[in-house]
Amino acid sequence: RVKKQANRLPYLEWMRGWIGLVMLQGHVLEGWVRPQDRAGEWFWLSQFLGGFPAPVFLFLVGISLAIVLDRMREKGASSRELAMKVLRRGGWILFLAYAFRLEQFLVWYPASQWTGLFIVDTLHCIAVCTLAVGLFSVACGSRRTNIVTMGATTIAFVFMTPLIYPWKGLPSFFLSYLNGDGHPSYFSFFPWAAFTLAGVTFGYMLLGARGPVG
Repeated sequence: RVKKQANRLPYLEWMRGWIGLVMLQGHVLEGWVRPQDRAGEWFWLSQFLGGFPAPVFLFLVGISLAIVLDRMREKGASSRELAMKVLRRGGWILFLAYAFRLEQFLVWYPASQWTGLFIVDTLHCIAVCTLAVGLFSVACGSRRTNIVTMGATTIAFVFMTPLIYPWKGLPSFFLSYLNGDGHPSYFSFFPWAAFTLAGVTFGYMLLGARGPVG
């Protein structure tokens, strides 16, 4: 029990908790405040802060991936075992994302539309980022390689986003995940995965600061 608690980073748990509260207040006020009260500064501040949870959660996903994969490597896990861990984690989140969409469709039926089942929201983005960045991290191997490769990829990703975001001509389902397919409210891989890439880079740097970089 003591060893398990020592492996945890309390400040990351606190960050998850606080950012969850920030997200909650944003949704509550957006859903319940009267239209005539939406022009005030307090409502504007509430919605401004409500924009932080998604990037913070994606950043924390990257840190969590670094910690989990590094811990498994220390225990002698093979690349296959690491990849399966990533696939199970990302696949479970993606399943929950579509289960939630289905639940919303059924709750609002017959007013709901079937196209709503394929809206790419935060959970979908977290799942895809977990899968893509996690498997990339497994391929990179050591802490040092991850820090260098993930850091460089984060920078390249930011510069690639304006080029990939307008892409068309591919299947709509694929584009919804890649660049939102013209829906600015979608949480697509570009540009949102940059936060997860930055998070996994920071995670391995954090681990390197606590011990030798492998």
